[in-house]
Amino acid sequence: MDTEAPIFPWHDKLWLQLLNSFQQHRLSHATLLAGTQGMGKLHFAQRLAHLVLCKNPDVHGKACGVCKSCLLLAAQTHPDLHIVQPETGKKIIRIDDIRALLPKVALTPKYHRSHVVIVYLAEQMNDNAANSLLKLLEEPPPHTLLILISHQTAQLLPTLRSRCQHMDFSQPPVAVCQAWLQTQLQAQNKQLDMPVNCLLTLSANAPLSALLLLDKLPQRDAVFQALMALKQEKQDPINTAIHWLETAPDDSILWLTDWLMDMIRWRSGGFTASSQAQWHNQDKVDALQQLADSYALSDLFQLLDLHLQNYQQLKYSNVRPQGLMQELALAWVGIMPA
Repeated sequence: MDTEAPIFPWHDKLWLQLLNSFQQHRLSHATLLAGTQGMGKLHFAQRLAHLVLCKNPDVHGKACGVCKSCLLLAAQTHPDLHIVQPETGKKIIRIDDIRALLPKVALTPKYHRSHVVIVYLAEQMNDNAANSLLKLLEEPPPHTLLILISHQTAQLLPTLRSRCQHMDFSQPPVAVCQAWLQTQLQAQNKQLDMPVNCLLTLSANAPLSALLLLDKLPQRDAVFQALMALKQEKQDPINTAIHWLETAPDDSILWLTDWLMDMIRWRSGGFTASSQAQWHNQDKVDALQQLADSYALSDLFQLLDLHLQNYQQLKYSNVRPQGLMQELALAWVGIMPA
């Protein structure tokens, strides 16, 4: 029985590094898996948990799949694996979620060698939760491995980061990612109207995000068309906001922000007219050039600040998305040239 998470080829170098530490009994008590969303960091953490909890892993770090621990992992009932993440529908990890760990990891592991704690989306801990986890990192119980997963490590307490071994997922081998993504597209019989490298660029070179984005490309185009209709005064801000809300609001804001950043780089002289490959949104170069040329650079920077601010509110607070999207649409109208 195979209990392990999927193995992704862009993980190979990091996995060998970690496996070597494990086999030489030098594995850190706390590891931070850092990098953009869509790199498969949770899969990597699960694979590490299987390695640590399995009684008979092979020399490549593959869990045996037949020991008691592996069977419990497959059933998702292993008493020594503890996963902390925001509750469904919530945006933060609370101090109670961290405190609940303490009596569990204080006990002797029930099977084999260790407790494994996975903190998923560690940047979403509130201050009290982060400080509580910091105490656990400063005085870790014996036989305990903590794995923190973060898409935005800058939002973690510096003292938390300093007490973890870092594994950086932000620079995967691009050729490996492209080959994997192409294989996935062929296996799923999916058509792509742009080169694979363009899809990866739009996804910060995160292959899993690229695969998800493929299904969202029609919604992305609809958000862009609504923006162009607003610019051409064919649509008012309220209806534009409604169109932007028809897809996930956080996706809409991220796409709008990404287009703004390309526009700012163009207006700042960061791109040359003939170098389409320099653009992040290579499928919309002509339209973004024309759009950027109709705005003052200072206004674009001001608009970018608002997008980033509203995204943070949407991500980490309970504000109504409709109000945020209407504010953005009105801001676009507010900087339009007379």
